[in-house]
This record gives sequence, structure tokens and C-alpha cells, in this order.
Amino acid sequence: MYVLDKYEPKQLDELLCKDGVKAIEEWYLRGHKQPLLLSGPSGIGKSTIVRLFAQKHKFTLYELTPSDARDKDSLEKQTSVVSKSQSIFSQKNLLFFDNIDVFFGEDKGGLELVLKIAKDAANPVVFVANDLYADKKMQKVRELSETVALKRPNYLSISVLLKKICLDYKIKYDEGTIKQIAQDCDGDIRSAILDLDTISFYGVQASNLKLLGKRERKQDVFKTVIGLFKAHTLKEAFEIRDASELDFDMLYNWIVENLPAFYEKENLKEAYELVSKGDINRSRIYVRQNWVFLKYFIVLGIIGPAIYPTKDNFSYKITFPAFIKMMSRETSIFSKNTKAANLLKMMLRGSKRRVISELEYYKKIFSDKNMFVELTKHASQEEQEFIVEFFELPKNFLKLNPNNSELFEEEYEKKTERKHREKKDEKDDVKKNVKEEEKQNENTKEDIKHEKHEQNKEKNPKPTKDFEEKKKQSTLHNFFKSK
Repeated sequence: MYVLDKYEPKQLDELLCKDGVKAIEEWYLRGHKQPLLLSGPSGIGKSTIVRLFAQKHKFTLYELTPSDARDKDSLEKQTSVVSKSQSIFSQKNLLFFDNIDVFFGEDKGGLELVLKIAKDAANPVVFVANDLYADKKMQKVRELSETVALKRPNYLSISVLLKKICLDYKIKYDEGTIKQIAQDCDGDIRSAILDLDTISFYGVQASNLKLLGKRERKQDVFKTVIGLFKAHTLKEAFEIRDASELDFDMLYNWIVENLPAFYEKENLKEAYELVSKGDINRSRIYVRQNWVFLKYFIVLGIIGPAIYPTKDNFSYKITFPAFIKMMSRETSIFSKNTKAANLLKMMLRGSKRRVISELEYYKKIFSDKNMFVELTKHASQEEQEFIVEFFELPKNFLKLNPNNSELFEEEYEKKTERKHREKKDEKDDVKKNVKEEEKQNENTKEDIKHEKHEQNKEKNPKPTKDFEEKKKQSTLHNFFKSK
């Protein structure tokens, strides 16, 4: 049996990616109203999570991968019925799109159909992606879905799994070598198992690790930039660049932005001269449509400045390219303005262009409570929240609109609870007052009783001994006299 098949988890609790299991279970318990989008590095078990989840909850799993037909007609035949119908053998179907980030590389109308099906589906829908930002089309998937970014498993967990494999196959191993394989795989469980399978023929010892070669891993931008500036040779610099996911233009911008952090003043001029020559060759690529200049752009604009003599002790604080910040800020502002204009043109029955040009005036209009209530009376809660945030209005404005049922229910519950509390306090006060009055009445009765007793004492004083003696004698005398 193939080693990957044998050690593929059979139940959810066997998976090393615990946060993924927790995420999909919580999503299901919440009613799975939105599609779920699981993202994370390859090899951590995203697809396996979905398959085992379907198995546990007895869903019929319908899985679509990038290798399947992706045009609109083919997808419609496969998914339209599945998304709304029930299975013969189970209560529901589960529609699973694996590697959705590369699914629409050559989109032929399938994306819009998938989004529509996912939005209207009566059955749960799950997307899996390695990179949430691989394509602009992924934005629509992100907006539609509940997104969960999964973390790489800890290398210690992977070490435990590799040791278990060694014990099952009766393979002698060195603890340090197992740990090194687990660390080198960078959270990719599949590659760790395959590395162990490869080296097991020669012995799981440190001396045989070189047989695996240096696995090429994708590095994040900060490691790439720092690595380039620390490189001592062209070969080393090229290896770091090749391991980066950044395109040439983006990496060039990061290099240019961070030159002052890595260079002494006397060397900074030469570094800027190199990147300027690199920029000239970049412009030649686009103007002449001649990619021969690409190698000159890479060497002069990216590799050259990085291996030029740098500071002995430089800061590791990498600055984000200023123009990207500016562009993202402008894009964010533009998208917010566009969203506000689309919303306001429906409220005010005006044109989008005019609304955008008059946004500042509308802020004053919406600042009035009565106008806010009148203009947003047909708006949803989400739209009202956007208006309040966009125009920087007080958050209590959301409680003014009667159509905002959730907030009104919450406010009503608070008021009702407050009234109940006040009534209870009143009742407690009344009971307390009644008890105090009863106690006072009891004390008053005691005082009256005591006073009467004292008055009776004064009216009827206690007889003395002489009086008792005389009374006895008189009684005896009357008795004998009668005889």
C-alpha cells in the first residue's frame, strides 16, 4: 500500500490541522448559511477535512477539482441539481470545490454560475484554496463566503506522526533526523511523509538527509528582502529570489523602498544608480515588448543592489512600499465612495455621478436624526451600518430606525428588563415598608400593653401581709359565727 494512502486520516480527530476541524464543525452548527472558504498552505489537510466531515455527518459529497470541465454549460449540468436536491442515501448533499483559487484560471463563464449556485444553494457549499489572493476573481468568492485561514501544523505534531510510521514499518530512526525532516517540511505533512519514505531505504540518519536535497519553499516578502540584502554571492541571491512568490515588479519596489535601511550614505548613491538602470530596462520591456531586457532588469534592479556592500549592522525593520500604501488607500476610498454612491442613488433617486460629487453635502443631511430615519427607513441593517460608518455618524443613530428590527428588539428587551427590574425593586420596597410598619405596630402594642399593666398596678396595689392576716381572721370569724 502506498505510504500516503495508509496514513491518510480516517476520522476528523486524527487530523493534525485541529483549527480546520473546529472551524468546519462550528460553521455547520451555526446553520451553514454562507459557503465556507478554507485557505492555507498545501499539504496541511484542507481537502481531507472536508471529506471526513462529509463522512461523519453522512453527506453525499460532490467534489469538483480544476481537472474537471470548468465551462458554464458543464458546471451547470453537474451542480445545479446537486446544490438543491437531496441524495437518495442521505439527507443532504455537500458541494465541494477543491483548489478554487486555480479553478477559474481560464474562466469561460463558470465563475458567475458557481457564485450564483453557492449563494442560492439549499445544501452546504465548501471552497478550498491555497491562496486567497491568487486571482482578482477570488475577491468575489471571499465576499460571498465565511473565510477561515488555517495554520501550518506544529513540527512536533509532525514528528510524532513520523515516529509512528517508523514504528509501524519497523524502521530504525534517529530522533534528531525525524525532528529535522518535520522542521524542513514547513508544515506540509505530505512532503514530510514522502521525505521519510525516500530516506527510509538508506536509513533515517542525519548523514542521509543530503539525499533529499534542498526543498524549495515559498518565502514571504520580509524573509525574501532581508535574505537578498544578506546574500554574499549572485548564486545565493538568485536562489532566494526564485523561492519568492513576488513578481519582479513588486520585489523591485520593495528593494527600492528599503535601500536606505541597508546602505551607508556613501554607498547609497551607487545603489540608487543600479536600481535606476534596472528601471530603464524594465520600461524597455513594456515599451518595446521585448523580454530580452528582463535579465538586465533582474540583475541591475533586484540582484545587484542586494549584493552591493551594505551596513555592518542594519535594521531588520522592512518598510512597506509607499506607493502601494497610497494606491491601496486610494482604492479603498474609491471603493467606499462608489458603494456609498450606489446606495444613496437608490435612496435619493439620483444619478451616481452627481451623488459622488455631492458626498460632503450628504454628510450634513444625514447628521440630522429625522432625515437619517426618513432616508434609511427602507434600508437594511447592513446598509444603515455602512451609512453610519461612512459619514462618521453617532452609533446610536442605528437605534432610531423602526425597521432595524434586531436593534429594536434588543432595545425593547433592555427596556422591558429595566421595567421588570424597577417593578421588582418597587415590590421589594413595598414589602420592606410593610414589614417595618408591622414591626412598629407590634412595638406599639407592646408599649400599650405595658402601660395598661402599669395603670392596673396603680389602681389595684398588691395586698400587704397585715391585710392578708386580717382577711383570714375575718373569714374564720364569719365561719364560726354561722355555725
